Amino acid sequence: MFADAVLSRRLVSAETLRTFGMGQGGRRGVAQCRATLELADDHSRSAWESRLRVFYQLRAGLPRPQVNVPLFDRTGRLLGIADLFDEDAAFVCEFDGQDHRQRRQHRADNVREEGLEATGLTVVRADSLDLRHFPEELERRLRSGWQQKD
Repeated sequence: MFADAVLSRRLVSAETLRTFGMGQGGRRGVAQCRATLELADDHSRSAWESRLRVFYQLRAGLPRPQVNVPLFDRTGRLLGIADLFDEDAAFVCEFDGQDHRQRRQHRADNVREEGLEATGLTVVRADSLDLRHFPEELERRLRSGWQQKD
């Protein structure tokens, strides 16, 4: 999402964008611009991650997650940085881009996921194929994973 990219690079503040959007009255596209700004997040690191977050909220109907949050175990050891995180649901959603298919990265992903799950978190992984070709299945997986609360 363009708004995420602009915000994450600190090219403009969220407040400036919102002020601009509010000052445009009923001009064409303003309602869509305002809706986009409500979904925008300055912690997003990639366009696909942004797409997943928007899907997570709008299609799966899940509450706004925290984005790129460092997660630690009880001893303070970093377990990983969650792409999407819902603390109340103990739920992590990860987007796997192209680099996650390389063997060393895949291994590191597995180790990180096992560490997160060992603390009681539920992890769901997704990639562009899920978003493009299997949205119904991804929606079901997200809702199922999110509902696994203790």
